[in-house]
Amino acid sequence: MLISNRNERNHEKVIGQLIEKADKCILCTGWIDLPGIKKIEPYISKSKASKNEIVIYSNSNIKHTPSNVIDYLKKNKCINHWIVDDSYRRLHSKIYYFESGSKFDAIIGSANLTHNGLTKNEELSIHVTGNIGSTKHIEIIEYLSSLNVVLQRNA
Repeated sequence: MLISNRNERNHEKVIGQLIEKADKCILCTGWIDLPGIKKIEPYISKSKASKNEIVIYSNSNIKHTPSNVIDYLKKNKCINHWIVDDSYRRLHSKIYYFESGSKFDAIIGSANLTHNGLTKNEELSIHVTGNIGSTKHIEIIEYLSSLNVVLQRNA
C-alpha cells in the first residue's frame, strides 16, 4: 500500500498508528526536527513499546539532527536515540519499522522525521507487512542491523 501526504492517511497518521500498536519500533531517518518529534510524541506516549523498544537512528551532522533535538531526545526515557557517524557514510534511508506479536510493518520511502516530511512535503512511501522471520522481514532486519557499524548512542 502506498502512503503520501496528499490526504488524511499521511505519514504522520500511519506511522503514529503503527507506533501505538507496536511492541518494538525502529525509526530510521536522515533528517529529524523538533516539530517532527512533537508530531509523533502523542503516539509514543500511547505506545505499547517499553523503554528502549523505541529506537531512532539519525545523522550526526547538526544540519540533519539539530542539537535541540539531541537534547530533547536525551530527556525522553521512552526513546533510545542512536546517531550515525556521517563522517563514514551519511544516513539517507527512511525506514520506519514496527513489530507487534508475530507480525511486522515497515514504511519505506522518502519521508524524513520532520514536520514537513510527515505532513506537508510531497512524499511517497510503501507500507510493507508480513510475518516475523519471512524473507521480507529478514532483509529489512539485516539492513537495520548493519547500521550498528556506524552508530553511537545519544547518551
